[in-house]
Amino acid sequence: MNLNPKNWFELQQKRKAVRADLAKETGMRSSEALDKSAEADGMNDLLGAIASGNLANVSLDTGAVDGVAKSEYVRHLQETLRQLNEEAEKFGPVTEESVETYRQQSGEHYAYKKVNQELLKLDTLREETDRAIFEILKNGKGEGFTRMDEAKLAEYEKIKGAITNRTASLEQNPETALFVRMHTLDSYHDQLVKENYIETPSRTEYIDWIKDQMKNHRAVLLEGATGTGKTELLIHTSKSLLGKNNPEILAGNPHVTKYDLLGSQGLESDEHGTKTVDKPGCLPRAMKDGNLLILDEMNQIETKVRFALKPFYRYSGVRGGEVSVEGVNYPVNDGFLIAATANLKSEKHKDRFDLDAAESRVFAMKRIEYPPQNELYDMALAALRRNDGTYLVSEGSAKSTLKYLVDAARDIQEGYEKALSAGFDPSSGKKTSLEKAVLDPGEFMAMVKSYTASYASGKTFEDHIDARLADFVAKGSYPEKDRVLLAKILTSKGFLLKNFDPEMLHLTDDTLRDSLAQWPMPAQDTLVRERGTMTEREAAMLDPYELRKEMIAKTTDSFVGMIPEEEKQMILNAAERGINYLEAKEAIGKENFLGPDEIKFRFSIDVKNAPKVPFSKQELMDAKKLGQQLVLYVDKTKDGKPLTISAMREQTKNKTSQATGLFADGDDYFKNNGLDQETPRVGWRLTSKECLPNSENKNYFGQTQVAVDYLKNEVFKGTKIPKEYAEAFDEWEAVKKTNLKEQSESGDSAKWMAASQQLANLKITQLTRERLSEVMYRLAIQESKNKERLLDSAGRTVYYTWTSSRGSDGDLALAGRFDSDGVDVCAGGSRGIPARASGFVSLAVEFRISGIFESCGTNRPDRAVCGE
Repeated sequence: MNLNPKNWFELQQKRKAVRADLAKETGMRSSEALDKSAEADGMNDLLGAIASGNLANVSLDTGAVDGVAKSEYVRHLQETLRQLNEEAEKFGPVTEESVETYRQQSGEHYAYKKVNQELLKLDTLREETDRAIFEILKNGKGEGFTRMDEAKLAEYEKIKGAITNRTASLEQNPETALFVRMHTLDSYHDQLVKENYIETPSRTEYIDWIKDQMKNHRAVLLEGATGTGKTELLIHTSKSLLGKNNPEILAGNPHVTKYDLLGSQGLESDEHGTKTVDKPGCLPRAMKDGNLLILDEMNQIETKVRFALKPFYRYSGVRGGEVSVEGVNYPVNDGFLIAATANLKSEKHKDRFDLDAAESRVFAMKRIEYPPQNELYDMALAALRRNDGTYLVSEGSAKSTLKYLVDAARDIQEGYEKALSAGFDPSSGKKTSLEKAVLDPGEFMAMVKSYTASYASGKTFEDHIDARLADFVAKGSYPEKDRVLLAKILTSKGFLLKNFDPEMLHLTDDTLRDSLAQWPMPAQDTLVRERGTMTEREAAMLDPYELRKEMIAKTTDSFVGMIPEEEKQMILNAAERGINYLEAKEAIGKENFLGPDEIKFRFSIDVKNAPKVPFSKQELMDAKKLGQQLVLYVDKTKDGKPLTISAMREQTKNKTSQATGLFADGDDYFKNNGLDQETPRVGWRLTSKECLPNSENKNYFGQTQVAVDYLKNEVFKGTKIPKEYAEAFDEWEAVKKTNLKEQSESGDSAKWMAASQQLANLKITQLTRERLSEVMYRLAIQESKNKERLLDSAGRTVYYTWTSSRGSDGDLALAGRFDSDGVDVCAGGSRGIPARASGFVSLAVEFRISGIFESCGTNRPDRAVCGE
């Protein structure tokens, strides 16, 4: 197997983690840590550890959770390590250089691991705290609490509050927000595998409410439309709170009798003959087993039958004692609780029985809504995640097809619960609704999860979903009207277009057939239809409903409320647009990316904590089409000294990758004119690789107009022009009305020198022209990476680029003619084409968008603002 540093590195991390677990011989269970926290000092230590993110000092050994014996767990770890060792042996030779390369590219790996481990401990601590609270509360209704019980309850609430605050701070911190998102999707995947249920935020709120009612010995009733997951919610709560995997469930229907609920007597035969025995119903069974009794669709049971339960509701959550049920005494053991679900009587549910007023008083009631679109989207992502962290869907499919599927599911639910817009039934012009069809979360997830097999057989995600949706629409149990509406909803989202056949709906109603025939389907298949995968980071960056973008903006705003508005806006822009440099590299193409690795290779400068790139993926993809490259500029050598042109020459031994000259020998123009004190400006910038069209053989004034036209007509075409560029354009238009052009072309040295200074100081110059040191820096890195000389000398044509640097002699500096002798530097004045250029003087425009960056490769604590 050829070495893939990424796979090798991750494998080593897994081996290290398993070996560490095996090395543990003893450990404090999280429940023990909670008991110990009753002591004042222990409590303060625990709260302090949570708030500071230092939970490493709190041992939460989850190896034996859920009844798995310690020895079994150890055997599991040993087998896992054996498999990892076998996998490691398949790799070829591993060199220090290859490992270091990947280590540089995955600097955030360690940071994510740290955040992930902390969140896992917080999750475990929260669950253990809930169980500990429940253990105290179920002893009684409050009358028998000791002072110790009351003290512990108060402390446990403090712990829960500290956990909530710490989790929120990690989620809202720009440095850790992405890692929290990665952890969330990872956690959803694990929940789906282990429990086939995902606690999304809305479900967690419902679960917390249910737990609170149960802790206070209240029976609960969940009501809501079909497909909202009421029963699964209760089953999951039973597992997490009571540790019961199989609650007692009675499926409500008109045929349920009082004997199903309470029990009866019957005959039983054995070797001694026939005898009368008690056959307990679901209620006494749940009492005896200390279990949760779920009355599913309770109001489908006849009212007079339900009334048989009325005397027993008060025993929900009661601990100990015996209760007589139909003349038979049954113990009420720890954990007995009563819960129910219902679709309340309505036009859609005419067959339901009304709830009695007394029942409404007994139950704590809550309406359960369909999962929000963003949560349904994340649930689908979790279903597509593999154990290695990759996702079985391409980024394009995730952004389009998966979102359209979620939107369609939501529309279907809306059509079932309320009504669809009149547009779905143009013949009547009235709103219409679905009678029976729902795409509940369970069926939705089954569609997505089943893609694993289809992926293995080579199908795209789009083709798989299309096939599953076709089966869903054609269900014979749905009325014809529902099948037509489903087809319209799905085709409006782009589904079913490739293989849609109206005949599959088996329509007998001519009106419905005509309605479908007139439905305006899109002219072409709009789905992506590509087979691919995503990384953990790519999946975590997805924000189809822009909720995280909004949260980041709000969070950032709260941090910068006291600073000037202009600076605050720059921070908000950076928060909205900033991405990691690895994502940026992928978006613009590795050949167009000059970042930390390239800087280290060319100048031996180790860039620590590379700043975020202040461009979005889309902006970088657009830049790629325009032939631009993304460059990270630093201003210090590896020793912390200024990175001047002389320092660059010294660091590289003035040699290219081909051992030819890098900077022309003997060319000391930059030294003699005070330009050797100049260094690059720190930050990321987009720069055109090639000279701009129509910029050849123009003087500085003429090229400035070329730059303005290019920016307006190409770079910012169809988009809002950033504030700093708009101001620069206005300034340029004002300058054109003065005599600057005549002065810059004047034969009077005093006039053209004054003009050259004014040209150098223009906002458009500072935004679009590189410094001389920046040109030399970029050309050096570009050549070492791509073995390509930009601004080279081709035949009799010589290419130079004018810079924003101005020497002590008043001339504006030029750099170019990159031949075997190296890059040439010379004076360009401002009046016309310098004699030494003897060819083309062109413009390589630099695009600098404002943002805040950490200084890179130095020990300076200050921040440099790109664009100042």
